[in-house]
Amino acid sequence: PAPMTEKKEQYDAFAVPNMAQEFCPVEDIRDGMIVTKDKRYIKVVEVQPINFLLRSAGEQRDIILSFAELLRIAPVKLQFKSNANRPSGQDRPGLSAAAGRRQPGGDVYR
Repeated sequence: PAPMTEKKEQYDAFAVPNMAQEFCPVEDIRDGMIVTKDKRYIKVVEVQPINFLLRSAGEQRDIILSFAELLRIAPVKLQFKSNANRPSGQDRPGLSAAAGRRQPGGDVYR
């Protein structure tokens, strides 16, 4: 037990009061998974967006089947967070004023 006590003392020496270390229950990070002090496992996955409707019927079916397989093996408690941002013309060169519809007077609107 002595080496563990020394390790804790070293950790406590670097702890900053009122910081995330006090209320964030992270015990360890292993293989990209966060292990909390109450032995829960957390994994954060970022998925790049696609335009599902522009995919072929076969690709859409494969995407749905892959997602269903993920849900079958996922834990019972699972959380999703979705962020949807409209693309700007700077993000994609194809989205410009020319991509908007023209009114009879020549004005562009979206």
